[in-house]
Amino acid sequence: MIAIFIGGGGYPDGGDEVNIKEDLVTARIIFASPINIWQIPITTYKTMEISLSELVQKVKPCGKIGAYLCQQMLELNEFYGRASARIPFPHGESWCLGDNPTISVLLQSESRVCWHIENAPFINDDLTYSPNSDAKKICVYDYIDSRMTLEDLFAKLKVCYG
Repeated sequence: MIAIFIGGGGYPDGGDEVNIKEDLVTARIIFASPINIWQIPITTYKTMEISLSELVQKVKPCGKIGAYLCQQMLELNEFYGRASARIPFPHGESWCLGDNPTISVLLQSESRVCWHIENAPFINDDLTYSPNSDAKKICVYDYIDSRMTLEDLFAKLKVCYG
């Protein structure tokens, strides 16, 4: 069994990242558990980016589900664009689909060496990593093929609903 963990700061230092920040205790438990972990840190998952123009062109025409998904993203973008407090997203015309690298690592061939093995670090209270030489080994993804993942989504939507 493998758990795909989307989150954590980049290696080797770690750092501020929303998924670990939301539940530091659980992240520590997962890293200390006996389960195999494939970690996709922020430096990798942030590369899963899509433009709003792509959504309109490639998702919206794909039936009711495509129109719905596109409308949700456009409305969310508009909502955050009007927010009085500045938040780190949206960036105007693009969004990070940070949870989708789960699909990427399942689609990509194992022969594409785009990961490295690390000892599971200890996650400090400030979200930085401390080396843990006694910890289990985990697989840390350094790269995901975001274009392949998005094009696969577009193709599947078109086959099913286009």
